[in-house]
Amino acid sequence: MQSVILDKVSILPMSENDIDAVMEIDSSYSAAPWSRETFANELKNGFSYNFVLVFKGEVAGFINFWVICDVIELNNFAIHENFRGKGFGKAFLMFLIECGNILDVKRIFLEVKKNNFKALSLYKKFKFYVTGIRKRYYSDGNDAILMERIL
Repeated sequence: MQSVILDKVSILPMSENDIDAVMEIDSSYSAAPWSRETFANELKNGFSYNFVLVFKGEVAGFINFWVICDVIELNNFAIHENFRGKGFGKAFLMFLIECGNILDVKRIFLEVKKNNFKALSLYKKFKFYVTGIRKRYYSDGNDAILMERIL
């Protein structure tokens, strides 16, 4: 079932036209969603990479990461709640890792909320490991779990 669904998925560069859909996804899961201006600035940032995952013409997810020297810093990544559990997050992580290989980076860094068990599980399946904790990092008081994957 998942392979049939994933055959209908496209990962495309994010454009200004995608920002409304991306903001809706971001605000549905984030305690501190990014503003329109932040997303627009990321599209202009020379070391920022921004993509949307599109399923049947609808933006189902987005990813933002920076490439600095030989490192990817994953800044923002989310799948719309209606599309979770269908393999889209896995497809995006495979894409991110492939980007890392193409761009010849050595590692990928990210942070995730301590209580985001589904994301933590997904990252661990993709060989990310915990490198540290930032206590009370998020505005809601949650700790940030720092993770890394060596490429």
